[in-house]
Amino acid sequence: MSHSCESRCFGRGDVLSNHVTRQEPPNNALDVAVSTVISVTFDDSIRFVQLTPALIRVRHVATALQIEGLPAYDQATRTLSFTPRQPLEYDHDYVVSVDPDEALEGADRATLLSPFHCCFRTAAYHEAATTTADQ
Repeated sequence: MSHSCESRCFGRGDVLSNHVTRQEPPNNALDVAVSTVISVTFDDSIRFVQLTPALIRVRHVATALQIEGLPAYDQATRTLSFTPRQPLEYDHDYVVSVDPDEALEGADRATLLSPFHCCFRTAAYHEAATTTADQ
């Protein structure tokens, strides 16, 4: 089943993408939890000396609104993460962008010529079934 952000998802083949070893959720993932923490892990050739808030951005595809959240970088694992301040909306597409040209400080820009983008769709809303214990 396709979703509306599939045609907007790209990244493999550009220079920064060649240094991405893992991303959560994976590109074009479906049924992603609305409480997910988004992360991108880089190989050992990428070093971020200073994290700026604009380095990782998450946008709602339908509205193009940027999602508010907290970026973090773990130097030991080389993982850049983004924790949304509020749960994401159910059954919507999101684009994750890592744009070194706008936000990266302290790394060799020659190795990071273009942004990395990936997409995912959150899970559809399902009311939790409640059960009553037999007495």
